[in-house]
Amino acid sequence: MRAVIHTDGQAPTTFGNLSTLTYSIHRERFPVRALGFTYPRGFTAGPRTIAGTMIFTIFDRYALWQVAQHKAKLDMSLGERGYSLLGDQMTPFDVSCVFINEYGHQAQLNVYGIRLVDESQTMSINDIFTESVHSFVAEDIDVMYPSLGGGPIRDSGLLVLDTAFKFDSGSGRIVAGHI
Repeated sequence: MRAVIHTDGQAPTTFGNLSTLTYSIHRERFPVRALGFTYPRGFTAGPRTIAGTMIFTIFDRYALWQVAQHKAKLDMSLGERGYSLLGDQMTPFDVSCVFINEYGHQAQLNVYGIRLVDESQTMSINDIFTESVHSFVAEDIDVMYPSLGGGPIRDSGLLVLDTAFKFDSGSGRIVAGHI
């Protein structure tokens, strides 16, 4: 898998080597009690939280290296000292995963409004690779659905997760090809 971040008016930028994407949906439920009854009479539905992790395999640089370099150049052009860009300073972005099997059947999963909240990196002489883990919260999700080469793609930053597909900004769809 290869991740690319897409923002309006700029060419897609390789974001890192994404090896794992997880998500979890949690909604609080509270019991409704009535006097004289031991068991709840029902349950209320509270707020919904969508969260997950993105795990990048690291070869020779930080997972957000290219985004950080772009920010440093921008800061220098404004006469400011270039500070490190950390994950929690990024603007919200979307993730779209496209799945295709050897028979050509396709599916897609979209996560919208991702905001990074935690990040960590694991290095060890006992592991053969180094990985960077970024936890996130999100605004919305389209759970996996079958697609015919396209689906609901929204107009904010898009993170494409497959080397066999690219984002076509003209049509707003993910199309076959190499990034």
